[in-house]
Amino acid sequence: MVQQYLQQQMRQQMLQQPPHQQYPQTSQPQPSQPQQQPQSEAQSQPQAQLPYSQHHLQQSRPQQFHPQYLAQQNASAQGASNGASNDGPQKTSQAAPSPPAAAAIPKEDLAKFINQMDHATCAKLLYSAAVANADVADLVKQVTDKRLQAEAAQVLNFDKYADAADFQINQKYARMPGSKQWEAASDAGRAVEKILDIIVHKTKPHSSYGTKLSAMETMRKIFDSLFDNRDAVGEEIRNGGCYQWDGKFLQVIRTFTDDELQRLFDEGWAEKLRATVGEARGYCILKELQTALDIIDGEDGDGEGEGEDDGEGGEDE
Repeated sequence: MVQQYLQQQMRQQMLQQPPHQQYPQTSQPQPSQPQQQPQSEAQSQPQAQLPYSQHHLQQSRPQQFHPQYLAQQNASAQGASNGASNDGPQKTSQAAPSPPAAAAIPKEDLAKFINQMDHATCAKLLYSAAVANADVADLVKQVTDKRLQAEAAQVLNFDKYADAADFQINQKYARMPGSKQWEAASDAGRAVEKILDIIVHKTKPHSSYGTKLSAMETMRKIFDSLFDNRDAVGEEIRNGGCYQWDGKFLQVIRTFTDDELQRLFDEGWAEKLRATVGEARGYCILKELQTALDIIDGEDGDGEGEGEDDGEGGEDE
């Protein structure tokens, strides 16, 4: 009776399980073994309770449906998703950001903006563009070479500056009383100094020989205009208003190449300058003119002319 009851209970439990779950078959009593004595209902009750079905359910349940297995799978899936979310920003950060699209500026507005900039700002922007872009650097060099070639082929004539300086020294204040001429001498001296600066600025080492020659001869004529003046204006300028005029003349002489200096000497320009140096020495001014003459004569010119001036000046005294 008890055995039939247990078998009936097992059949009912198996029929109640889902079709995909498989349960191990219960061990059937071997026919060769003697049947055990029927136990009392009180003794057999623990074997017929639900722990039997729970035990077989846990043993027969597939691994993928096991609670512990499912918990591990969920934890692994969550960790993988967290790792992917952490790796995503890192991969995106490693990628080079795409440059922003340049705003289309009309050419008319761009030209207007550039024209409104000062020279220093334009030069700074052009330098930055040339450093960043080889094509811009090549273009800058091409433009510079073209300008230098044009300047080398061009001959500037500075005769008008000699006339302007002579007007300041000998004509502009000639009808003023002596006291007014003393006051105006400083203005005349500054005006002539500006003229000399213009000549120096326009005379460069790459300038043509004709431009350099015109600059040298024009400045020499300006000095002669100062020496020829006998009014208060000329006297006051000679007493201190012609300071560093000779240094500007020396700057022009140093732009000549060795071949050009030899040409100056061969053409007799050294003799003209020698006469001007003699007049300057008589007033004890413009001592650097002797250094310039030494350069044309082919001498060193580093202090030798100054020493000769000092010595000869002492003899004059």
